[in-house]
Amino acid sequence: KTLFEEIRESQEAMCEPPIAPFLDEEEWDLARWLIKNVTQMATEEFLKMKGSYRHTGQTRALYHPSYKSNYTFLNKVDQLPTGPEWKCKIIQTAGELLGEDGDPIIEEHELWIRDPVECVRELIGNPAFREYMVYAPEKTYADKHGQSRRYDEMWTGDWWWKTQVGRTSSSK
Repeated sequence: KTLFEEIRESQEAMCEPPIAPFLDEEEWDLARWLIKNVTQMATEEFLKMKGSYRHTGQTRALYHPSYKSNYTFLNKVDQLPTGPEWKCKIIQTAGELLGEDGDPIIEEHELWIRDPVECVRELIGNPAFREYMVYAPEKTYADKHGQSRRYDEMWTGDWWWKTQVGRTSSSK
């Protein structure tokens, strides 16, 4: 099962809408807009208002989202799936400055990483990308005579072709 299938099954078991933790699409749209366009202080001020107007066809109705403050809003946002876990590794490098002993000073740096296999697994399992996923190798050309090969996507490369087509023909 993909991560998205597991999330949906969990939502169904708890009778939550597909847009959970938000109540409906309007609340989701407002949340997305707030995150992209509004500061946290302005979000707080906006949510403390008596409500916001939404347009429903020819009429306007007062809309009250389930989150009433920036704090409760961000708690909802934090409930959204986050993807593969971030891990912190400390790496050491020799700096340019020398210590009292004449050796380079060792510096420590944080390196935040995600498992690339888990990232790819999540991307492949994401239904939003289904129509854009390409698995079969493809040779494309920039001209109609097939003389000028085009390499603009992973699946148009020679490695992809050799890996998949080469294995298929040699395994027969």
